[in-house]
Amino acid sequence: MRGIAFVDDAVVVTTKLEPPIEDLDSLTPDWDMLDWSHYKYIPLNCRLAVPNFARGCPFPCSFCSQWKFWRTYRTRDPKKFVELCEELVRRDLGVKHRRRWKRRTTWRSTAILIW
Repeated sequence: MRGIAFVDDAVVVTTKLEPPIEDLDSLTPDWDMLDWSHYKYIPLNCRLAVPNFARGCPFPCSFCSQWKFWRTYRTRDPKKFVELCEELVRRDLGVKHRRRWKRRTTWRSTAILIW
């Protein structure tokens, strides 16, 4: 099995890495499985959702592990990401505050046009 690590007789054993999922649009969040009462944005005292726009980072900063952990920088299609956010509104889950998660949304020039 790829992508696991375990200890066998005091020796750490790791298997080959599972390749990263390149098409983030193929990942569909299941908003219904969340207990939304636990997702509060304290400064505004309202329900919070954090849709994920990207994984990884294109910069190998020595103080951060994102680039190493995720290995490559991949993003969702910006239009599909907006549709994902709009779905949260349509589903009326009580979400009053949304944050896009990834500080580097503008790394792709197409994302700049939407935000």
